[in-house]
Amino acid sequence: MARPNKAADKRRCERFELRLTINEAHELVTRAINAKMSISDYIRKSALGDHALEQQATPDHALMLQAVEELNRINTVLGQIVRSGRFTQDGQQLEQLAEALDTIKTLSGQLIKKISL
Repeated sequence: MARPNKAADKRRCERFELRLTINEAHELVTRAINAKMSISDYIRKSALGDHALEQQATPDHALMLQAVEELNRINTVLGQIVRSGRFTQDGQQLEQLAEALDTIKTLSGQLIKKISL
């Protein structure tokens, strides 16, 4: 038997797009995980004044959060190296550093998705 339809005033059909820096996104994911909530629920409750209680993350989530933070630090340093161009003038090395940056961003994004499930 199918689930009954919700009343029109109870359906969540409106969507909002939100732009964040990578650090803001990681902070938001961290807070949602610590509150043991989905990111959507955390944003909804926080924005509407229902302050979500922060709880401690599970050990697995804590390790993944730590990995995301470390990846962000590495990403920041590599980005500074690439932008400065002081450490190498070799185009191939700069290209490899840029590829490493992209890989780190991808890994960080994958970790965030895995954490937020």
